[in-house]
This record gives sequence, structure tokens and C-alpha cells, in this order.
Amino acid sequence: MVLILVSILMSGCAIIGSPVLDNIQTVDQVDLERYTGSWFEIASLPTTFAKNLVCVTATYNLLENGKIEVINQGFQSTPDGKLDKITGTAWVPNPDEPGQLKVSFFPLISSQYNIIMLDEENYSYDMVTGNNYNFFSISLIRKYNSGNGLL
Repeated sequence: MVLILVSILMSGCAIIGSPVLDNIQTVDQVDLERYTGSWFEIASLPTTFAKNLVCVTATYNLLENGKIEVINQGFQSTPDGKLDKITGTAWVPNPDEPGQLKVSFFPLISSQYNIIMLDEENYSYDMVTGNNYNFFSISLIRKYNSGNGLL
């Protein structure tokens, strides 16, 4: 299922580098409690933070104030490399648009985090983008097959 999803998305790569500043279609419903936990990145466009990182994960923890702690991390070059980690906060600015979040890793600076696809039944995969397709994570998944079994 995930491989089919990635194949379909990769066939549309021509739009990924093109700015789409308005009307990004996001999911209609997100249960933040079910969304919390660790997600494994299986593919993405390069970002400044994730340059040369492998085994990249995003962990989301629901805070008492309704916001979400975001922990992005990965290892430099190899799974045995140095761990790079950044922590931030995400929130839903408009409850009528639960798939459109804001995330901040630095004070006074936030960016969009749009959930454009989500397995609403099992919360086992999703796809996210920013306010355009220059930041695009092609599917985060809950379980990852490392070759030694599922994690």
C-alpha cells in the first residue's frame, strides 16, 4: 500500500517544486491524540535540518495546553552517525481546518504544516507539506521494516 502511494506521488513530481501558495487541500479531520507518537520518514525533499540525515523520525506529544511537542531527529550519514535533534511546538490555529497546523522551532518564527493525506482509520501513514510544495514529506509511517523486523 505504501509503495503504491509513493509511486503515485512520485509520478506527480513535476508539481512538487512549483510553489502553490493558496488552496492546499488538507484532510478534514485529525484526532491529535491518535496522531501523537513516532513517525518514520520514508521519503522527502531535502531540508536544511535533514541534510545528510538518515533514519529520520518525527515524534509528536500532546501537551496539556492542547499544543503538540514536535521532536524531529535523525543520524548524520549512517545509522551509527551523530544524532541531530530539534524540538519545537505545533498547534492548530483554526479549529475549522484541523489539517492545517503551524509549527515553530524558533521563537517568533512559525511555518505551515499541512496534512494532505492521512490514514484516518489506522493512522498508519500520512503526507505533509508546508505552504508550498518546496517542503514535502512523502509519507511518514508508523512502522518501519529495518530488515530485522518491524520496529
